[in-house]
Amino acid sequence: KPVHPYTRSLVAAVPFPDLDRPMDFTTLKLDGASDTSTWGPQFRDESDKDMLSPLDLGGGHLVLARRTADVSELRH
Repeated sequence: KPVHPYTRSLVAAVPFPDLDRPMDFTTLKLDGASDTSTWGPQFRDESDKDMLSPLDLGGGHLVLARRTADVSELRH
């Protein structure tokens, strides 16, 4: 289950190989997944003191977020 906004957008963009299931374009962000201003603050590197680092969410799942981010909140 993706946590990072950019990864969520990438996964949402992958079509399903099922002709009976129409594509849902509403799940795609038209403003651009790489626009970091739309990401939560825990995923943005806005200062030197809170540099981004891979955080272990368990089960082999890593997410790039601020070192000070609460891992339990990221798992939601």
